[in-house]
Amino acid sequence: IAMAAAWVASEFGSRALAIGSDTLGVHAAPGDPLEYVAGSAAGACVIDRQARIATLDGLASYTSDTPDGYRLDGERFIHRGGTTMSVTDVGYPSHARGAWNLLCAQGEVAVSRMALQQPDASQPKRIATMLGMSSSVLEGSLVADRVGDVGSASVLLALARLLATAHAGDRIGVISYGVGAGSDAFLLTVTQQAEPTGLDQLLDHGVVVDYA
Repeated sequence: IAMAAAWVASEFGSRALAIGSDTLGVHAAPGDPLEYVAGSAAGACVIDRQARIATLDGLASYTSDTPDGYRLDGERFIHRGGTTMSVTDVGYPSHARGAWNLLCAQGEVAVSRMALQQPDASQPKRIATMLGMSSSVLEGSLVADRVGDVGSASVLLALARLLATAHAGDRIGVISYGVGAGSDAFLLTVTQQAEPTGLDQLLDHGVVVDYA
């Protein structure tokens, strides 16, 4: 989203397509806790100079050289810092806080909804609490409880769910996290409700697989 917004803002084009796609399910090592939550998905949005659905009012990034997760060239499975990175706040929590604080330093940030990175269904609630928000700001945005950790797609799917039910004037905060590690924080103001995408129906259309 940040690169697409920069492309449009610099007038290289009138619109840009931002895509987040991950297939963590095939990169979780057998026995790794990631195996229980890893999923695969893709999400996309168009950044347009006319801001048809929402305006992008703020953007901030916070990065560090933290190997929360990585794969060496040619390797299939992801090496992860594991629970130590979240319990000690070194990974997702510290980067999310850093990006959000930088965004807040740009001006008043008052949001009613949040779309957060979702490595599982509980982490977004923890991050919201850490930022001094009620878990109610996450209402209607969770996807990890149904499709697991879908990496870079999770924030876009969460945002798509929120935009489908938001009303003009609503302000939405967005925080992503990549295990490289870094976070981007965005502030959006809704201009009109988005057209239904059918995402909720897809999320509800689960198929139980018997591995026995």
